[in-house]
Amino acid sequence: MGALSVVLTLSAPPRKVLTRHSYWTSSSTGPLITWRSCLNSESQLWTQEVSPIANLTVTESNNLLAASSGQAAYPAVVSPVLVALVTVMGTATAAGTEVVNTGGSQYARQQITFAVPSGGVIASSNALTYVNMPAATIVGVDEFDSTPAGSGGPVRRWFGALSTIKTVNAGDSFSVSIGSYSKSMS
Repeated sequence: MGALSVVLTLSAPPRKVLTRHSYWTSSSTGPLITWRSCLNSESQLWTQEVSPIANLTVTESNNLLAASSGQAAYPAVVSPVLVALVTVMGTATAAGTEVVNTGGSQYARQQITFAVPSGGVIASSNALTYVNMPAATIVGVDEFDSTPAGSGGPVRRWFGALSTIKTVNAGDSFSVSIGSYSKSMS
């Protein structure tokens, strides 16, 4: 009997990318994510492509296993689903250390919506844009639903490490384009 593996991938088509120093074209058609940072002091826009490795939390894994085994109904996800950026990775049982606002920054979890799943994959149907970020080194993401705190929430369901750590400066914007955030199960 095969093991169930869950992978969060962020995919996008090949594109030209403007870096601080040069133009280059990504030849990869595989998983990647586009992060955009506005460097206010240099009035430049630069982009870095990174791909995450993701996992289900223990809570979500148990919910899926129990529901798919006929033991319990799957607990509904309370909308909206929000994506948090983390500076220290969490585990399957504990959330990561979320980005903290300093010096007037305006970081906030961003709502993500998804297109209809197809072929075992579901992709984002909206862009995620984090504006006026504090200076931070982002190592991954946590995905939460909006269950009220008094009802045991919000519930963290997915998490993932970036394969390339991303450092942002104070005032930068951090974006993920439409369709670039996807999850698959196999």
